[in-house]
Amino acid sequence: MISSPSNSNKPAPRRPHPPGRAFTLIELLTVVAIMGIIMLVAIPAFRGIGRSTNMQTALTTLRTRLNLARQWAVTQRRTTYMVFPDETAAIYTNPYQREVDKARKAYAAFTVEDRYIGDWNYLSPGIIFAKQAQHPSARDSKSIYQSSGDFQTSLALWAPGVNRNVNTLTFYRDGTVANRNLVEIFLIDGFTTVNTNNGTVTAVSATATNNLWSVEIHGLTGNSRIVDYSKFLQN
Repeated sequence: MISSPSNSNKPAPRRPHPPGRAFTLIELLTVVAIMGIIMLVAIPAFRGIGRSTNMQTALTTLRTRLNLARQWAVTQRRTTYMVFPDETAAIYTNPYQREVDKARKAYAAFTVEDRYIGDWNYLSPGIIFAKQAQHPSARDSKSIYQSSGDFQTSLALWAPGVNRNVNTLTFYRDGTVANRNLVEIFLIDGFTTVNTNNGTVTAVSATATNNLWSVEIHGLTGNSRIVDYSKFLQN
């Protein structure tokens, strides 16, 4: 008797797959709308993080440079100036019009004997020095931008023998600060617009007036710290 071949080795028949379900137009539009809402919420937050990072970088760098200037004054036994050019037109008269790009956003250490100690330092993008008379908590402090001129010094900024009156923080050879006050250098979100052809500042604008910080310097010791005054403006 001949047996028929076994069917056990035959492949099982494939089950037909149900047809795939496509997204409807309404579903696609809903997803796009949700993504748009997420982007609207997220982008300002990312911008805020960027501004915060720029401010912290500017403050940390400024404080470090101030400490180095004080150290130079003590170790080299020379009066050392940290200079902060503002928008005063007389600082940038011919032939130094192009230096106006430093107004309210650059600073450098300077001595009469050595001239500049290192390069000019520029604040982080979107940050400028604020002409704040005193900080919002109204403690007994002074800004280097005092209108009384307490912190102005005549220095040969651009070339030997060509003096300009400029805002300065002055470190003496013993590490103390001129006037021996509690001095503050204020920073705020903002920008300057300059004309390098005639050496003028055409606009100084603060973009976030409630984001005010300072580097505070103790006049008797020369020590510094970073202070956040934004909370005083938000209350």
